[in-house]
Amino acid sequence: MKSPMNPAVCLVFILTFLVVLIPVQATQYQDNPEDLSSPGPDSQAYPLKVALYPYITDVNHDNNAYLLSIMKHQFQNKNPSINLTVMMDPAYDCYNLTNLPGIFSEDGPQLVEADLSLLGYLVDNGYVRQIPDQSLERNIRSQAIPAGRYRYMTYAIPTWICSQFLFSRDKSISHVHSVSELFDLFRKHSSEYSQMLSSDFQGGSYWMLPMLYVFAYADNAGYTRMKEALYGLVNQSSVNTMTQTMDWCSVGETNNCLNGYYYNHSPTLVFARNKTYSYNGFSENLYNIRRTDPNSTLYVTPTPYGNNQNPLIWADGLVINKKACDDQCVEAASRFISYYNSIEVKTLIAFSKDAYSPAPPRYVLPSTQDFYRSEPVQRDRYYQAFEKGIDTAESFPNTGIVANISPRYQDICTRVKKNIPDTYCFCGSEDPGLQVE
Repeated sequence: MKSPMNPAVCLVFILTFLVVLIPVQATQYQDNPEDLSSPGPDSQAYPLKVALYPYITDVNHDNNAYLLSIMKHQFQNKNPSINLTVMMDPAYDCYNLTNLPGIFSEDGPQLVEADLSLLGYLVDNGYVRQIPDQSLERNIRSQAIPAGRYRYMTYAIPTWICSQFLFSRDKSISHVHSVSELFDLFRKHSSEYSQMLSSDFQGGSYWMLPMLYVFAYADNAGYTRMKEALYGLVNQSSVNTMTQTMDWCSVGETNNCLNGYYYNHSPTLVFARNKTYSYNGFSENLYNIRRTDPNSTLYVTPTPYGNNQNPLIWADGLVINKKACDDQCVEAASRFISYYNSIEVKTLIAFSKDAYSPAPPRYVLPSTQDFYRSEPVQRDRYYQAFEKGIDTAESFPNTGIVANISPRYQDICTRVKKNIPDTYCFCGSEDPGLQVE
């Protein structure tokens, strides 16, 4: 019989094994992990700085540094004449309007990934320039294309889609298309859970409630009248139907979905631990649900906020910084946009192929058509459900939300508070990002 291995030798063996194994797992899309350290761009390469959406799920807890290194490597190999700097940094968060003059300055990134509900504001204030290469739109889903156009011209190429979805372990949720159907279903199961719904309807800022009000208005009045939700007086009927959905978070007089509780606590984990019947959120929240509860089968449907189902989608997209990007830069920017919307990159990000250890998909929703035709998506029941949800959707308006967001929020939140008294309404000083120049 052999003697046991010396503990010190055993520890060295284990650490060596992990050091070797982790990069291999995280580079399942490559033949050689060493390729990431290959030579960089040409010495005379054109410098291109790109600021991507900063809050994408961080599967490795490294601020997505490994994902960004993969993207830089792949892009440089195909475009050695461009010296790429790619970032996911909250400093380039366009929701903070006071950031915009710096982001879109001569020293700012030439390409910025922004929520396209802000597009009209960005164009009108001279921050972004037209995108001349119309071929970049060819692979974009029809629901997202309007988000990138303003006054009949293309100023952005959509990259991601997002919307509001209801998740439940009960298949019946799939058949809900209105607040009344939601009421009937939740009432039927209300004895099984102390709380029927978990969500964060405030989002820690002024943006979410006015945007969800537009969702409710579209559900009630139809797509053709959406702009009334942005420019007309606040419609009490749409506030009422919206709060019918939100009130299912209430337990007695407490509504954690509106009182700010979930700004510092996770409504996703509450549902993942089976403490609520359902959860409302974005598709990418499914990643955290499945990290906690990988075995339950979940069902998904667009969240109803009104009397009919007319779902809306937000689109993120890449815009070109007008002050920092000349004609040579536009060519380099077009190459990056094409790369970033390729099936290779969308699959890498969506299916967490950069993860050091096995992880669920990020469940982000690419704006590109070919992604949804790919084999891994066709095999994934959740991606199929999300696609079904966005097939009949229309884009959230890309103008009108910014100019009056602060007073709009105050009006809507005050009305929501009358229906649900536990609602907390922010003061202007609590959200400095809302101060328009």
